[in-house]
Order: sequence, then structure tokens, then C-alpha cells
Amino acid sequence: MTLTAFAAGQGPDYDATALSAVVRQASFEFYNELLYRDEPAWKGRVISFSGYMVDRPAIGKGKSPYIQLMGNGVNGLISVIAQYDGKLPVKQVYGTDVPVVTTGQHLRFLAEIRTAENFLSVNGVWMYLPVVKLLAIYQQDDAELKRALWVSRELRR
Repeated sequence: MTLTAFAAGQGPDYDATALSAVVRQASFEFYNELLYRDEPAWKGRVISFSGYMVDRPAIGKGKSPYIQLMGNGVNGLISVIAQYDGKLPVKQVYGTDVPVVTTGQHLRFLAEIRTAENFLSVNGVWMYLPVVKLLAIYQQDDAELKRALWVSRELRR
């Protein structure tokens, strides 16, 4: 899967102030085991982590479009199902300077935890994974989370 991202400064018209407020409340300490130990405490919380989009995501029963994201948190593994509300660009624009986001590329994600559900892996193994609402995607080296490559509809003007 390849997603065309937005060039810095040429991205969607999003509300930078609202996005900054969401970033300030984000937890950077999340990993799956924390949710499994106390699911109610994590529902509705915003998290940020480095990781990548999985090429063959887990299979769910929901109708919302989703991707599987994986990474390593400070203290453990992160594997989530990310639902998204805005169209993820899927076509590279040739002849222009548009960065491309691909599966396997290390990125930073900003997401809100919704719940946890059972998903089936391509190997036939059931996994109980956190379901998140994807809020923004950044380059991994954007440590201050200032130049979003993609932003959800709710944060756009």
C-alpha cells in the first residue's frame, strides 16, 4: 500500500492550533499491555508513537476503513487498528515534490483510543487489539510534531 502524503507547507488546510492542543495532551508512554491491564483508563486518551503501516493488516468485521499500525513503545509492543475519517491519498502525483508514505516506512502517529476488539491475522490467529481513531501522521524525524503529512477531517478547517 502506498499513500501520497502532503508536502510540508502544502498540506491540507488544517487547524494548527487545534492540532497542537491535541499533541499537548498525547501520551507517549502507551503500549498494548497498558490497555489490557486497565482498558477503561485508556479509552478516549490520545496517544503518539513511532511505527509503520502493516502491509497485510488484521481482518475485522467493521465497515470503517482501517489500517493496522505497529511499533515499539517505551516499554513494549504497540499494535493497533487505526480507523480514519478522511480520505488517505492513494495516488502519487508524478512531476511534483510530494512525499510518499508507504507500508514499512517509519512514521509517527497521533491517535485517540476508542476500544479494543478481536481481529483475525492473515495466519488465522485471533488478536485482541486496540482500535484507535487516526488523527495525524508525521515523518518520524518530526520530533516536535509540527509538520503533519496527513490530518483527520475533524482537525481540518
